[in-house]
Amino acid sequence: AVDDTASIQAAINAVVAAGGGEVYFPRGTYKISDSLVMNTGTFYSGVTLNGECHNTVITQVGVGKDGIKFSTSYYLQNSHIKNIKLVCAANAGHCINIGYGIVGCSFDNLELIQDNPAKAIFYGDFTTIGDGIYDTKFRGGLWQCAAGSTEAGFRIKVKGTTFNENTFDNIRVFDCKTIQFFHITTAASGPIWLVNNSWKNINIERCTGGGFYFDSAKNWNISNISFWDAGGAYVNHLIHMVAG
Repeated sequence: AVDDTASIQAAINAVVAAGGGEVYFPRGTYKISDSLVMNTGTFYSGVTLNGECHNTVITQVGVGKDGIKFSTSYYLQNSHIKNIKLVCAANAGHCINIGYGIVGCSFDNLELIQDNPAKAIFYGDFTTIGDGIYDTKFRGGLWQCAAGSTEAGFRIKVKGTTFNENTFDNIRVFDCKTIQFFHITTAASGPIWLVNNSWKNINIERCTGGGFYFDSAKNWNISNISFWDAGGAYVNHLIHMVAG
């Protein structure tokens, strides 16, 4: 199959250079061997990746390479990824690596399949670089970890109060086996809070590691959460809140 990495990256770069816009993926299967990098080089962006739902399939086959990787030097603001199926092979990296941080973004109707048990579907480590995730919406879709996964599905590490005002709605998640699917922690000490985040209408299926592990949560809303098909074999609490 043709390696589509260079052509897709060129399209993203052209949209960035134009000051924002949309990269549209017609239905089909696209193979990539390196991370698709959304690096705007400026705080303001407005970049959208849009496909035709499960009819648009991007498969990452590069060893250790993330599917989509955001800038490591600037926030990605007002940007969107929607209607795409992204599959990361068993030796690839994270499906989506958030990098420096995001503000006012959205992830809509994504089918995210992680076949590497040691990598996350969404990953962000803001303990040494960048800042965090703010005012971002995760809506609709299906997120599936690898069988025998040892990493969380949604793994965020922050320092300070840098995961705030985010919304998760109408998502179906699968197969997180050893730790909770949503795993969010802060490395800061003292009275630090992660505030005003909302999870609702989430189906958590075959996740023996549990559903939620939250550090320093304040004013969070968790509603209409379903746990399915773990057979009573949970190894952690379904919802575990620590340090406040």
